[in-house]
Amino acid sequence: MARMSEGNRLYLYKLLKEELGIGRQSSVSQFEDVLSADDIAPQDLECESTLELLESLDDIVKLTVFKKGRVFVTLLSHERYDAILERLEKPAEKDASDKSTKAKQKPWKRKKSAKDPTPAKPRKKKTPVVEPVAEDFVVEEPVVETAEPEPVETTEAERTEKTEVGHIEKTELNQTTEAEQVELPEPEQVVGAELVKEADAQQTEAVNINQTEKELTAETSDTEVSVIAPEVSSADEKRPSITLTIVHDPDDEVALDAAASQAAPNPELARPPAPPSLTRQEHTSAHDLPQSIAQDVFCGTPQLRILHQLLPYDADALQVIEEDWRVARSVGSVSGSRAKLHFPLRYVHEDGTPLTVTLKRTTRHTSSKNWVLAYVDGNDGSGNVHVSVAAEGLAAEYEELWLSLVGTRSSHNGLSVEREFAQFAELGSWDTLLGSLATLAAPERWNMPREGVGQERRYGILREYLSLRFHRIQHENKLAVNHDGSFAAFDTGLLTPFAERIFACFEAQRSDIAWKLAGFSVAGSGDLGVRLVSEFDPLPRPACFLTQLSDIVPEAQRMTILDIESLLSVQLGRLPRAFVDEQLEGNSHAHTLYKELVAQAPHARLEQVGLIQLGRAIKSDPGLYRRMSHALEDAVELAFCRAQTSYRLAAPAYNPSEEKIVLLLPLCLVDDSQVDCAITLSLQPSGAYQGRAVLSLDRAYACARVISSEPPSWLDPDRVFDVL
Repeated sequence: MARMSEGNRLYLYKLLKEELGIGRQSSVSQFEDVLSADDIAPQDLECESTLELLESLDDIVKLTVFKKGRVFVTLLSHERYDAILERLEKPAEKDASDKSTKAKQKPWKRKKSAKDPTPAKPRKKKTPVVEPVAEDFVVEEPVVETAEPEPVETTEAERTEKTEVGHIEKTELNQTTEAEQVELPEPEQVVGAELVKEADAQQTEAVNINQTEKELTAETSDTEVSVIAPEVSSADEKRPSITLTIVHDPDDEVALDAAASQAAPNPELARPPAPPSLTRQEHTSAHDLPQSIAQDVFCGTPQLRILHQLLPYDADALQVIEEDWRVARSVGSVSGSRAKLHFPLRYVHEDGTPLTVTLKRTTRHTSSKNWVLAYVDGNDGSGNVHVSVAAEGLAAEYEELWLSLVGTRSSHNGLSVEREFAQFAELGSWDTLLGSLATLAAPERWNMPREGVGQERRYGILREYLSLRFHRIQHENKLAVNHDGSFAAFDTGLLTPFAERIFACFEAQRSDIAWKLAGFSVAGSGDLGVRLVSEFDPLPRPACFLTQLSDIVPEAQRMTILDIESLLSVQLGRLPRAFVDEQLEGNSHAHTLYKELVAQAPHARLEQVGLIQLGRAIKSDPGLYRRMSHALEDAVELAFCRAQTSYRLAAPAYNPSEEKIVLLLPLCLVDDSQVDCAITLSLQPSGAYQGRAVLSLDRAYACARVISSEPPSWLDPDRVFDVL
């Protein structure tokens, strides 16, 4: 609960009035910046967070919560505080008027007026260096060494005795015990009296000697707590007493364990094992990097403003950098030093380079956070653009190959199977991961065009395959986890050259990314294979994609409708260039636009903006639009008729955004004997097929390989990639 005086409230009102202004809506981060600049923290006013501090100032502050949890602050006008501040600004006039009034009045007739509060800055609360966490408080059990285990008979009166400090109730004892004394460390070792009381409570619960329960009550001072044992006989006074000193040092467990082993030779009297926790090395490595952007990184208003300007209008900037930070840590795309880290975002510039974010370690703990969002694409938000840092990212044209199945990017609901896989487990470098899997599996074509040794990327098809397989495994709930949650595995669907199933194995870890990829293994081979067999019976099952005949062969009685508007605008770059060039010859304006686009990108995908402009030029000519529409419909009808004669002609592909199977049919647009590209047929709830997207042959092969290792003859990899 907030604890502040009237002077503190007046000081905050004056500070916010000067910095933010009355009636002006500001973000919570701006409010934090004002307090931080004046060296004020919420903890100084007994508040756990900034939001709690704002709620306690409800008479001068108005909180407005917008969508997605964004909170804005508005300073309200306070007439009384304004009057006090105005009087404080003119102290001389006030004193003169008061003296003249008092001089005219009799001493016994003077009335004492209410004194105005003075603005008082909140005192800085000192934070302790140590972390007073109860679970880290190590308390050793007192151990008593008995000279002779001979029973000593006692009377009922001797079983209950009281001392001046406290009393100890003894029940059913067979032998007397020595004087026990627990000394706590000096005040600099234990912070506050509450820790001393908490240590005393844990000490009383821990004492359990020879099945005897004791209740200890002692007066606690600031320096030490003593527990006085009952009086003992003269024979027992010769026995040595044991004194334990409890030092609050969570990391020094080794020294405490050694002391406990010397003081407790009997293993039955040793303290019980502590619950599993991070070791010192694990704790350091796990918290060396920020685990969460929201919890560990201070994001200032200037940097967030840059992100909002660069990202799409419907993107949540904080959510984007939170998810992309997890992915960057998982796949090892974080670069830099321990003081400054760079990682790429999912969005790329027009030239294909990714948007880059820089985190910087700070010695000034802003809002109790050790990291700050320093740069966005090399810009710190001050108006001075710095040099952009280098970071690796995905090329725009090969990101998520399955997106070609849905036609436009707006149809995939923001799903990214690669990012989903990377946020599930810490994968390490993609090249290392995929290289080990490709080496273990039977030889196949796993590289897209312009990929391979010496190129920027490798194993594009295998990355797509593994990510889509994992997504399907998660959807079908086929991820196998052992009984204690420390080991997990799933069937990749790949085989070794000896037809052995390959499994992906994961180990649990204490991090915000709960799993870590342990490797790929065959059942019964190697350490992972032996553990796989010992943990799971039966072994994890592979993903299932095909459930009915319509997933393989298109049904003849169903109608086929094409998305002509999309095919003749944003997807024009996927159609064969010879076909488009031939169709546009009758329209000089459209033909000129197409030639300019091809000249700008002779061997790459055409610019999206130029394709939209070209599509408008085609729609402005109704004759050209109908001619191209009929040419596409005829090619699809020919492919549909051929698919009825052979169930091996259509290739099924998996669309994870809709969790359904689409059919890939070959299109012959230039020559009926030559396949130029593929079109997707998606079965709609009405029963009709919709042709919504056109794919190049290499992308069609990558999508079809997820389901079957033996694609149709028109998707034979040797033929497809040799032509390309």
